[in-house]
Amino acid sequence: MGKDEEATGAPADPIDQGELGSHQSSKGANNDAPPPPFPENVEGLVEKDEGELIDFKTLHWLQGGIVLVAETVSLGILSLPSVLATVGLVPGIILICTVSALATYSGLLLAEFRKQYPFVQNFGDAVELIGKPIGMGSVFREVFGWAQTILQIFLIGGHILMWTICMNTLTNGTTCTVVWAAVGMLVFWVFNVPRTLKWTSWMSAASCISIIIAVFITVIAVAIEKPIGNGPIDVFKSLGFSPAFLAVTNIAGAFSSHSIFFSVIAEFKNPDDWPKALAFLQITDTTLYIIAAVVIYVYVGPDVPSPALSAAGSATVRKAIWGVAIPTIAIAAVIYAHVASQYIFTRIFGNTKHVVRRTRLSTIWWLLITLGVWGLGMVIAESIPIFNNLLGLVSAAFASWFSFGLPGIFWLWMHYGNWFTNLKQCCRFAATSLLLVVGIVLCVLGLWVSIESIANGGAGSKPWTCESNADRQSTRDDGGNHRKFNSWRATRCKSHSADEPSKRSLNPTTEAVDCGITSELSFSGLGQSLIFLSFVHHSTSLHTSIMQSLALFLAGAGVANAYTIAVAERFMYKNIDPIVVPGKYTSHMHSFFGSDAVTVNTTTSKDLQAGCSTAENPNDFSSYWVPTLFVRNESGATPVPFSRFSAYYVSIENAEVAIPQDYKAVAGKSSATKQADVEPLAGIEWFCENGPAKADGADKAAFPTKTCGTHLQTLLLFHDCVNEKTLESTYSGTHNWVSWGVPANRCPVGMKRMPQLRFSIRYDLRRLLPNGWTGAPPLELACGSSYCTHGDFINGWLPEAAENMLKSNSKRDFKGVDGPNGKYNAGSVCGAKNAKDADPKNGTSDYEKSRKILGLRSVTQAVRNLARRRKTRRGVAGY
Repeated sequence: MGKDEEATGAPADPIDQGELGSHQSSKGANNDAPPPPFPENVEGLVEKDEGELIDFKTLHWLQGGIVLVAETVSLGILSLPSVLATVGLVPGIILICTVSALATYSGLLLAEFRKQYPFVQNFGDAVELIGKPIGMGSVFREVFGWAQTILQIFLIGGHILMWTICMNTLTNGTTCTVVWAAVGMLVFWVFNVPRTLKWTSWMSAASCISIIIAVFITVIAVAIEKPIGNGPIDVFKSLGFSPAFLAVTNIAGAFSSHSIFFSVIAEFKNPDDWPKALAFLQITDTTLYIIAAVVIYVYVGPDVPSPALSAAGSATVRKAIWGVAIPTIAIAAVIYAHVASQYIFTRIFGNTKHVVRRTRLSTIWWLLITLGVWGLGMVIAESIPIFNNLLGLVSAAFASWFSFGLPGIFWLWMHYGNWFTNLKQCCRFAATSLLLVVGIVLCVLGLWVSIESIANGGAGSKPWTCESNADRQSTRDDGGNHRKFNSWRATRCKSHSADEPSKRSLNPTTEAVDCGITSELSFSGLGQSLIFLSFVHHSTSLHTSIMQSLALFLAGAGVANAYTIAVAERFMYKNIDPIVVPGKYTSHMHSFFGSDAVTVNTTTSKDLQAGCSTAENPNDFSSYWVPTLFVRNESGATPVPFSRFSAYYVSIENAEVAIPQDYKAVAGKSSATKQADVEPLAGIEWFCENGPAKADGADKAAFPTKTCGTHLQTLLLFHDCVNEKTLESTYSGTHNWVSWGVPANRCPVGMKRMPQLRFSIRYDLRRLLPNGWTGAPPLELACGSSYCTHGDFINGWLPEAAENMLKSNSKRDFKGVDGPNGKYNAGSVCGAKNAKDADPKNGTSDYEKSRKILGLRSVTQAVRNLARRRKTRRGVAGY
């Protein structure tokens, strides 16, 4: 096909495609045979009176370049500052430029291949040519054609999740997440109604503007506020293979959008203009990447989070960035949906007039296919608990080949026999071989770690849940004012190696909170990388999975604090406490999680192991309980729903023994009414996720005085030293040592270190307090004010699982605890929804009744009295 024909013909060239390979015998570049003649019996293809002929060749090179920028540059740009923090300023810039050059070269190779074979519309067509000489053409076409489509549908699902996070963040999660997913699916589908990319190119312009503004808002915010700190900047850093490789994968993901290149080239008015569009893309994205990475790294410092959005000033600024970024969230997915739908449409209608004409049938089918693609993306994303890990697996298997491996193979195939004919060819052979090696390495290691992550369970999300997912990526902050705290903590934890316990701080509160809290950050990285990945660029699913999992595999790099998590659902409210008031129904109201066998008389682990547990880990039959939190008003008190209850077991690398059977403990003081009464070693805090931060000097154990951006959260630490015989316990480092100094385990004589339990509880106030609050919130715990926060625990772990917990005793971050009942993420053996009160005839779940039993006034009367007192003073926080 000549240049003029290519510039004016239909993109799918169904006539030529129907004869795909018939004029290509064995080799590529040297076969100059012309395409076959136009078939005489193509069904209606040239009948002028049956549908308007669609002009697919509508893209000017600048329009095409804008489409490419919209597809490639997204919020993933904000993950690059952490790369510079890892490898150093100068090496990071060099890496960005190097990977940009490789991505540019691979894009040119794809254009060279399509110029030689202009009927190629997708990777299936291209790889079919290579497979034909060995009789595998049709197989290759099916595998790679559908692989491209599957990848794009999964990426569409990722964008739908990104959209739901965005909307939940902007609206504080007041609408069901599934509703936002459905709204996004339908709105984005409307953008796919046009059959060509002409209209998408104009939308892509809005996408480009939005991401540029979002990036510069972030850059300006960190430059002005320096929200985390500005520690020393490393111009160069000495590091090993693992962090260097992780940095490369991070950057490679930011340049990977090649799966759409063939389809975009097919819609150029003049495909020879492709190098201009590619240059526009690479100059734009490389410039933005370097500016954002350098400025944010310089102003935030070596502890810059990834992505850097969480470093941007206040929650209001972060919301502004999300709002501005909406077009880029949508349009990149629209382009993927267009390419995927076009492939499916062509496979269905083949060499018929409907491929190139706007008939009634083709219009209906196009609408149905695009809707089906969006619907399938949404269903996959919402239905698969391990969607994140599965997306990483699909991306590792295919995206690495589309962006690096296959372009190299195409060149080698086209120039077979002419690899070393001159110096230029030798240089191109070397560059092409490097592309192929990069593709293989990314694919093999990416598959390995993705499969390992799935095998180990990874962290899953609940399918089809209305629960807000905005808080999942925000756990990197673990609360609004924790950003500065995390930076300080990261430095502190690095300086106190787990291998040198005698040199660590003797303040167990700061050690446990400052270092132990890192577990939640790490968990959000490995197990929830798509929620995070939803926040990061679609194409970073590959590098996110590789980065977070290879950190475990290659070097154990990162946090030196081993931990595991037991997530459990609440199954009852009740006025009992078998530890503090055993045998009596005279306790304040508690919320119970874990084994439903707990009663006022429970004393042993075996008692609990006979029940039904709501814990996700089938080997955990422990009982966890905390005083119930209520929203109060003149009509009474309403329990605040839980967003998530997590029992973290941290500092496992320091543990000498497993948590003993029958062990029980209480952390915190139910009698506390002010900060001075709070047990300092319990690390009790109340704070808002995503801000606003508390004022400097505010009590840590006090409720926030302003509306929370997402969830209200509290933290609580338990003892980590235990006497295995008496089951007495205490916090490490608290003994009044005399002459012999501090023992290595920092426990009193006769005690040994065990994994330290930490409660992390998130409450969802957005429906009960839709208008928020300013000043003292209308909240109370069943025990009184926020200062009386406490937690109770009776160990119910199966003995084998409790011992297996110690296998996390390394510098790896998260490790699931398996046991006789199965893998750690297998779910409750009996089904959490089947858990119920084991003693329903006694005690009460009615808050007013429990107050009467304790001789307290009704909530209604208490609220009225409080209202009268507020006329003269402020800040009463409970009873």
